[in-house]
Amino acid sequence: MFDPLRIGTQSLDLIDSVVVELISGAKADETSIMVIGAHCRDLLHTAFGRTDLLRSTSDVDIAIAVDGDAEYRRIIAALPRSGTTDIRFSIAGVAVDVVPFGDIEDPAGTTSLTGRTESLDVFGFREVFAHSIELRLPSGYRVRIPVPAGYAALKLKAWCDRSVNGEYKDVGDIATACGWYQDDADIRAALYGARTDLLIRAETDVDLAALYLLGEEIADILGRVRVAELAAAWDRTDRELLAHHFARHRSRTHPDHAAANRAILAVNNFLFG
Repeated sequence: MFDPLRIGTQSLDLIDSVVVELISGAKADETSIMVIGAHCRDLLHTAFGRTDLLRSTSDVDIAIAVDGDAEYRRIIAALPRSGTTDIRFSIAGVAVDVVPFGDIEDPAGTTSLTGRTESLDVFGFREVFAHSIELRLPSGYRVRIPVPAGYAALKLKAWCDRSVNGEYKDVGDIATACGWYQDDADIRAALYGARTDLLIRAETDVDLAALYLLGEEIADILGRVRVAELAAAWDRTDRELLAHHFARHRSRTHPDHAAANRAILAVNNFLFG
């Protein structure tokens, strides 16, 4: 069962220190902050009761809803820069990407910053934020975290964007999200109960039916317009490359090609019907 109450305070200490500095030093609004990236993945993993280790990271990724470029510049003005990306800062001694989205987007899904040549892809951030859940930190601040399907939606788009350049690290995160749904006892119970329609559509393949549910939830979060955009991006990707790395993520000694094929079939199902 997915239960955010499983997330202990110890696993929140790093994020908490970053958020405290963002709010107290940079005067960011706690209600506008959403944890994304690998730390989001790890927290969701814990909320599903999982204890298996995932790919580690020392960075923190924060999305922040802002009205425009001026508000974003006001927030980051007090933050020491880290690197040359214009969105990475040293906060509480940690390298943190602070990604602006919201009313600053123009067009939707794209953020352009003054002085930065390349725009930022923030596809789906608004929709995922709107469906996010509260994450209460040890300091008492309350920020947001994507629901599992929201996290998966952002990872699918990241795969579509980065795989064209030969990057495939997002596949492991996609496979992890698939595992959350396929291994969850409550989801399996629902497939034999209220959602037998998905089990029938999957021809009694429970693992595939669980991914149909994940796809359905992603589509509900993103909405028709964003799903169409994701479908166009997905159509340009190399599914064989995804299948290869997905299968190897499940097992390097015995790659799970069936699991990879299920994932691709499920994505095609919710994107194209």
